[in-house]
Amino acid sequence: NNTVVTSTHTPTNQFALFNPLNPLAYNTGRTLSNGNKTFVDDDAGGIVTTLPLPETGKWKAEFSLAGSTPSPQFGIVDALVDGDFYKNVQYWCTAGANNGTIREGGSTIDSSLTTWTSSDTVTLLIDMDARTAVFKIADVDIGGAGSPYTIADNGRPVFIGVYDASATCTITLNNGDGGFTYTDADYNALNTTNIAAETTRTVSDPYEHWNNFLYTGTGSSNSLTGVGFQPDFAIIKRRDGLATSFYWYDVVRGAGAGNAVYSSANVAEGTYAEYGVMSSFDNDGITVTTGTTDDNGTNNTSSTYVTWLAKLGGAAASNEDGSITSAVSANTTLRMSCGTYTGTGSAATIGHGLGATPGMVLIKDRDVATYDWQVYHSGVGNTASLGLNVTDAKSTDISYWNDTDPTSSVFTVGTSVALNKVSTNYVFYAFAPSEFISIGSYEGNNDSDGTLAPCINSAGIPLLPVFSMIKNIDAAANWVINDAGRQDYNAANRPALFPNDTATEGTTGIDFGLGFKKMREGGTTVNDPNTYIHLTI
Repeated sequence: NNTVVTSTHTPTNQFALFNPLNPLAYNTGRTLSNGNKTFVDDDAGGIVTTLPLPETGKWKAEFSLAGSTPSPQFGIVDALVDGDFYKNVQYWCTAGANNGTIREGGSTIDSSLTTWTSSDTVTLLIDMDARTAVFKIADVDIGGAGSPYTIADNGRPVFIGVYDASATCTITLNNGDGGFTYTDADYNALNTTNIAAETTRTVSDPYEHWNNFLYTGTGSSNSLTGVGFQPDFAIIKRRDGLATSFYWYDVVRGAGAGNAVYSSANVAEGTYAEYGVMSSFDNDGITVTTGTTDDNGTNNTSSTYVTWLAKLGGAAASNEDGSITSAVSANTTLRMSCGTYTGTGSAATIGHGLGATPGMVLIKDRDVATYDWQVYHSGVGNTASLGLNVTDAKSTDISYWNDTDPTSSVFTVGTSVALNKVSTNYVFYAFAPSEFISIGSYEGNNDSDGTLAPCINSAGIPLLPVFSMIKNIDAAANWVINDAGRQDYNAANRPALFPNDTATEGTTGIDFGLGFKKMREGGTTVNDPNTYIHLTI
């Protein structure tokens, strides 16, 4: 009709909407409309917004009701790490059968407040600087016991959410894309422009620190360029043809013959020249050579490969933060480091150089073909460990991490020979949440409409994943690596490789989106009804 309609919600400024990708335990009859701003439910169901609340700033949302017997609840919800919506609730303002009630989790903390109906606009004001929340009806603070309500830091992203306890209910979110009904000074609409204004970003491009690099083997010395930085870390895996191992190299131990470790076996550090070698870290890439057998893991003629490359801190420096001196190369922007140390047999601390608390540490004995890789992950805790080269579920034993969490300067190893045998040499790789790294856990649901795993950085900003590593910690299953280098769009299946296995490339059902990974298949690999841990870059 020759009419131009504009909106402040654009591809470059995205406002919080109700997120249709998050499956919940109670979602019968749930529908969304009005550009995913109106939630209709004829049973019992809940939903959260697409954008999490950042760690700083003041944020606002308004709600309105419709329906003959509405029983809405809205407020603050932790990231949905399992299918039980109510386990994740922090505070709810309720109407209907519980009108005038504030709940903390599932418990009523005040039931004598102002009631509200479908003719009212209800406002939620969230101050993330103070970590408090206030509820208003028709622009009047309803107060109540404990108001303003303290938002707990449970180590998970925090969202705005709504829930309908029963009957037919329609709840509409005013996210501010057309302006708010009421004015609240200093409180902003939750959108990507305002989030950027409230947070500080040092570098905006992860590819200045990390690259998923694809190449084809030549059968002769092969100089790979175009990485965008000088790498200090590399994992190489052949994708096609014969099954081959994962080759790990780093600047601390050095490139070249004699310095490869495998994640697909518990073998010692060695040459393995018959399978090919990464011979050098170069100014804009790496150089790989050819092995003497057909089982060529780095540079077989016409075979396809992926290498995951990271910029660390260049040549190793001595680190004396721990009781054991380590040699460390660290990138404190990416928050990834590599280091080596020698075991003592007694519980000890080891400096990691990140300047932030690691959420994941991988360690491999370099000297003997006996001990499995060991993995600390914040989603597993300090009394259990995972083996990177095996499919096993988590193994509980305080001799791994000495029942002690890492700090911003050190991680702790116990008396386990896999981590701290007398006079044995080890290599570690440590990762901490950062501008570019999200480390977390989620609960699978064994459904093609699978779990949504939040990928939020250390400032509370949604990340678009470019690299993902996942492991089921409750059952035997492969570790899984997906990345945006081998496929930069979402389809039925995404190419997958398995760090504990020599298998050629397979697939998993997983989508990457802004602030999340969405599971698109059931099964032990990424989405059984078990707990999974992940590292996302």
